[in-house]
Amino acid sequence: MLPVLFVLMLPSLIFGGLTSIGSAGQPILNDNTAIVQNTNDIAFAVNQVLGEGITDAEARIAQDFATTGGDNYEVVNPYASDMSSNTNSFIAQYCAAKGDTWDTISLPDMQAVLRQGKSSLYSYTRTSETRMVEDDDPDTEDVVETKEETWYIYTLSYNGEGYFADTVFHLTDEQKALAGDYAQNLSLFLGDGMFQYTEYGGTTIASLGNVRFTDGATEVVYFNQLDERWANKPYGTDNIGGYGCGPTSMSIVVSP
Repeated sequence: MLPVLFVLMLPSLIFGGLTSIGSAGQPILNDNTAIVQNTNDIAFAVNQVLGEGITDAEARIAQDFATTGGDNYEVVNPYASDMSSNTNSFIAQYCAAKGDTWDTISLPDMQAVLRQGKSSLYSYTRTSETRMVEDDDPDTEDVVETKEETWYIYTLSYNGEGYFADTVFHLTDEQKALAGDYAQNLSLFLGDGMFQYTEYGGTTIASLGNVRFTDGATEVVYFNQLDERWANKPYGTDNIGGYGCGPTSMSIVVSP
């Protein structure tokens, strides 16, 4: 059962309002399809800001290169095909920062707050090297000649949600602890209650660590097939994330 505060802190994000009606004409708390759509909308909004953060970092790199006197530069972007982030952590930090004003929580507001801090999402390191490149002088086009150029290599680095908690949300230690609890609850809730109803497309949740359930007749270890530690591991001809519900459940049953 979700903690009451967790439910109250997410009225306009995950649930779209506690009294809202879902797509099937039933309360949204019972509408898996509607909640999945809401979470997808949030993930899309976060990824949009992450993309803007990369664009911002690339603009800062261009400005930095202009001061070097170098001949050329390149940007190493490890996130070109997969922008790394923990959406649940962003949601939790945003909600924790709201405090008693939880009734003002909304996706547009969350996206606006993230966008204000997009320059804090990515940093970069700079190195330089001498490269031999072909001389494109038209007077020597019949002869392949080379020349030395000074190149600067910029490598983008994602600062992580923890860095964002300090620079944008300005969370206190207490709020950070609260956000951590919210993020874990959200991962548990979405991992078990939502994504199991959708076709697995590579989506994982942050590692849950060692979670134990002690409130039942038998204490067990909790496992989730979407946990990033094994979601993409092979299971037969497929993977655990999409097809590992059986062994995952059995692992909980037999865990000491």
